[in-house]
Amino acid sequence: MNIKNIRLLVLVYLKIPVHLLFSLALCILNYFFPNFINKKLKEMSKEHGNEMNSAKDANFLFSTDLAKTHFKIGKLNALKSAQLGYPAPDIKLVDLETSGLVSLLSFASAARPLVLNFGSCT
Repeated sequence: MNIKNIRLLVLVYLKIPVHLLFSLALCILNYFFPNFINKKLKEMSKEHGNEMNSAKDANFLFSTDLAKTHFKIGKLNALKSAQLGYPAPDIKLVDLETSGLVSLLSFASAARPLVLNFGSCT
């Protein structure tokens, strides 16, 4: 784990109160102005191609589950071994010819960069 991972993890923990306050604010707005919230949710759902008939269809927004989901996603992103702007992780692979372990980055050289294609070639 490098310093960037630690910084990202700290930011994830610092965002928890923000997400909880956001959920609380939505709940308060929904309690005092349900018609306004319903109207805004319907507008937003039409823009995104979803159909919402009432605020009850968006209970996820008014619960702490939203904050929990943001926390889980942030934590997973912070703890990834591959981070943008940093060297690729050097994982071990099984060589099919020798059945031994070989380093992924050993296939790369200055004259021949290593490209991994995870897409379909058909």
